[in-house]
Amino acid sequence: MPKTNDYAAEFRAGDAVVFKRVYEDTSTMLYRVVFRLTGSREDAEDILHDVYIKAYQARRSYKPQLSSLQTWLYRIAVNHTLNFLKRKKWLGGNLANLFGRGAAEDVAESYAGVAENETLQKLLREIPENYRVCVVLRDIEDRPYDEIARILNVELGTVKSRLNRGRQMLKGLYERSELSCPKI
Repeated sequence: MPKTNDYAAEFRAGDAVVFKRVYEDTSTMLYRVVFRLTGSREDAEDILHDVYIKAYQARRSYKPQLSSLQTWLYRIAVNHTLNFLKRKKWLGGNLANLFGRGAAEDVAESYAGVAENETLQKLLREIPENYRVCVVLRDIEDRPYDEIARILNVELGTVKSRLNRGRQMLKGLYERSELSCPKI
């Protein structure tokens, strides 16, 4: 994948060909993050569509000297997804219901180890959003700590602390669940 910052100036200028290239280079990774946070294929597709509209509208505010284009897009995607989840919760949606049976099936289509992904998806929905975002970005998407800090607009220590706490929560949930007990 070419470095998206190689065409940052053209992106900021609104070059349609470059915008299409940015979309092609980043949509898969952003979709994975949004899907992991929402657990819904339909919601992830809608959110991703909105993210690219927002990115295009805000393209002049992108500052290549502060972050890579990928980091900037991650930040838009994560913020938009968290806002979506807050709105959905506020509207009476139950956050635990955001990860339904369809989510586990979608993950199984995309990744090997169906049982492990169902377990992970179930456990991820149990931890608070601020920890879940860090776990998804670091442990699933393999993003560097400093990039996560920029995406979330928090200190590096906060990312490490949330990641550590999120991992502890996941481990505790796994150990207490029936999922960790072998069936006889």
